[in-house]
Amino acid sequence: MTLTLVVAPSAHDRNMPSADEFDPWLWAEARGIAVLFADLPPERFGEWHPDRRTIYLSTGLSQVQEWSTLTHECGHVALGHVGSKDQQEVDANRWAAERLIDPVMHDAATTLWGNDLCRIADELGVMMWVVNSWRCLLRDRVGAES
Repeated sequence: MTLTLVVAPSAHDRNMPSADEFDPWLWAEARGIAVLFADLPPERFGEWHPDRRTIYLSTGLSQVQEWSTLTHECGHVALGHVGSKDQQEVDANRWAAERLIDPVMHDAATTLWGNDLCRIADELGVMMWVVNSWRCLLRDRVGAES
């Protein structure tokens, strides 16, 4: 595995959310979590290694892929995950969705694009799985309230 040490780029450099929105780079840094780029297998965008307190991101990700993946991996950290189980992936996805999707913006994107998840994700600046996870989270909350 080839590693590249990365210093957290500023939000301005990334052209990503403003200071009042969730920033996974700052979140990881505040918790002493190293974030490195590495040549991961093609099916892996990121990995959390608790024994090393390190998140690895695949080289060559787009900004949206990087932002979404890093937030997902931060979810593993926040939830205390060790290893990788299906339910842990679902939980990390939902943790990421709660931080990356503004409910008002999601509603506006849905009004604009209907159920076109690809366009909604593009509008919100996240990967499609983030939108799917957000919708599952909402569905589960509505179901729990019934």
